[in-house]
Amino acid sequence: MNRYLNLTQDFYNNYQMYGNELNLLNMVRTLNGSLVADPNTINDFPELFELPHNFIEVDIDFYNKYNGSVLIPEKLFLFIRRTNDGKYVVEEIMRNYFGTIISYDLPILQYKLTDLEDLYIELEWKDFDHSNDII
Repeated sequence: MNRYLNLTQDFYNNYQMYGNELNLLNMVRTLNGSLVADPNTINDFPELFELPHNFIEVDIDFYNKYNGSVLIPEKLFLFIRRTNDGKYVVEEIMRNYFGTIISYDLPILQYKLTDLEDLYIELEWKDFDHSNDII
């Protein structure tokens, strides 16, 4: 089992295939919708992980009710993350998909990736789409 870095959608959009003379930052989407990269990328591209990202603050009741839920036909999961200071947050972009349950009057907060408690997630081979694998 490998460890991967959990990324936001904005980070993925902005830096997919980002590179320098030594390294290339490759990111992939898992079958459950998470966006991940190898954790070594923090060392390879430290300038990228200082960028702030927008999150919506939710309460523990929201977390208990909706975290990890599949709420639309495309099987997009709603993942609620916990910050290092104990707040529960959802990426702002998720409101586009789950606008019926994420209120527009919730506060928008800015966090860095390194402020999130669930920085690493455990993934296995079966978590990735292998439909194009060469057997």
